Order: sequence, then structure tokens, then C-alpha cells
Amino acid sequence: MAEFTEQTGGAPSDDTTEVHTGAVAVTETTRAPSEPTTVTTSNGQTWPTRLRWTLEMYEAAIVKGVFPATLRAELIQGEIIEKMPTGDLHAFVHRKLVKKLITSVSDNAVVGSQDPIVLPDATRPEPDVWLASPPEDQYATRSPSASDLLLVCEISDSSLAYDRGPKLALYAAAGIPEYWIVNVTAKELERHTQPREDGTYGEKRVFGVGETVAHELAGEVVVGEIFPTEEAGDESSLTPIAEAP
Repeated sequence: MAEFTEQTGGAPSDDTTEVHTGAVAVTETTRAPSEPTTVTTSNGQTWPTRLRWTLEMYEAAIVKGVFPATLRAELIQGEIIEKMPTGDLHAFVHRKLVKKLITSVSDNAVVGSQDPIVLPDATRPEPDVWLASPPEDQYATRSPSASDLLLVCEISDSSLAYDRGPKLALYAAAGIPEYWIVNVTAKELERHTQPREDGTYGEKRVFGVGETVAHELAGEVVVGEIFPTEEAGDESSLTPIAEAP
């Protein structure tokens, strides 16, 4: 069986791992994450190259109109992840929460609504809602970074596992102090605080419809008020389609 070595362009680093699987020896050298990865077998054959996007490449492509105007996507660790259309219930909860936060925070924070933020490791997600440090004018020429962000929120139904997994790990590792997940199916708000470098949060609290989340900037968020009331009609008619990873 052929031996092959996985290498990426540029100067090698000190992080080299050799793995033996049967008759195959694989040497993997870790290099800059934005550089292409090339796999060459012992007989000289080359496998296809996989190129990760850098933040600069991705933002330049947006400015130049490379992507269709209808494309809804995020850059997550160098990969472009397309987002699915938003359903009625997701959109309803989003509007209610944004309205509440704008009213509560006043000029003490900047409210973002499905706008991009910039995180380490070539990551540019577009959370449903975020709060960032003022003044707002500073974000006219750049997106908020992790050090600017005070709160990030994702509204979840079919994307719940993704938002609790990879998204939570990204936000925690970046040091975002507070992460909310609004579970539209269960009518709950998950509040994650105390971020850790390992991509977890030290504390999690879950608030139901009859409870209130007290936040330093957002004031008192009554969970039941961001969901449709029974008088509004049959909630089953609101399509619960969320962003998909």
C-alpha cells in the first residue's frame, strides 16, 4: 500500500505528527490554517487541494460581488457555510427580541440584527442578535470583534444542536461573555455565561415562559413576551424553519 504525506504550502512548523495505519504512514504537518493542503502519495500522485478562506479573502469577495446577492452564508473556521431561509416563528421571535433590546439598552450598547461579527480562526458569523460596546460609529468601517461583544444570541429550532455545539464552542473560545440560545420549540431561553478557553461556558441557566432574565444592559426580558400569545392564533401555522449549518 502506498505511503503518503500531507503537507501545506509555506514554511513548516514544529507541529508534526506521524500516524501508522497498517502499511500506511501518514505524516501531517500543521501550518497556517489559510494555506492550501496538498496530499502526495509515494508514487508521485497528487490529490486535490482544499483551500480555506481567510477573512480578508472572504470580505474582498463580498465587496467585489463574487457571491449572489441572495446568498445567506457565514464564514466558519475558513469554510463558507450556507444558511437556510428563516421560518415565520423564527422571524417573529427575532423581531420581538430585537425590539425589546433596542428599547432597553438605549445608547449603552449597540444592537446588531443578523449582522456580521469577526472572531479568531477565519470566522465571520452573523448571529441573530448581538450587543456590542458603543459608540456605534466605530462599526461603520469594521465589524465588531470578540473584545467588543457583550452578548450574542441565536434563535434556534431545527438548528438547536448546531447552536449548542459548534456555535457555542466558537463563542466561548473567543471569550464572548454571554451567549443566549432562544429555543423556539420549547419556548425557553438558555443563558450561557463564564466563557472558557476550551470552548465551553462555566454556567448555564434555562428560563421558561413564566420567568424573567435580568440583564445588566437589556433590563428584564420576560421570556413569554418574545413568543406568540395563544390569542394570536394557532402557532403551528408559523413555519419553524431555522438556519442550518
